[in-house]
Amino acid sequence: MKNGFTLIELMVVVVIIGILASLAIPKMFGISAKARAAELGPALATWVKLERSYVSETGGTGCFISIAYTPPVSNTFSYSENITSTNSIAYWQAKNTDPLGDCFVSNANVWQPNLTPQLNTIPNLVVPTAAACMVLSPTLAKIN
Repeated sequence: MKNGFTLIELMVVVVIIGILASLAIPKMFGISAKARAAELGPALATWVKLERSYVSETGGTGCFISIAYTPPVSNTFSYSENITSTNSIAYWQAKNTDPLGDCFVSNANVWQPNLTPQLNTIPNLVVPTAAACMVLSPTLAKIN
């Protein structure tokens, strides 16, 4: 009588491990993209608080320097302000410079809040329209 596993038993184990790996690896990359996208929430919340304070003191919106906002240093996002020429409102925006899973669509990877000219409210956050991007930031629209 010989001890050990047969070739069939070993192949069954390899197939089972392969199936488990094919299910787990995509989930792992999705979780890592969500974790990297999580930095947007605190960055936006800080900007909103500083902008609201500035509005209550001066009656107008301010740029990053005037509201004393320092964007976080990031390898995934580049933060900037977009000041419109028509009404001089500064818009906070973040652009992912590094792919976040499937969320890297050309010209559609910019997150920025919708602002009213009075800045009484920041009703929602404009996220890239790709479905893969919208999944990464479900709570950002609740910051106001």
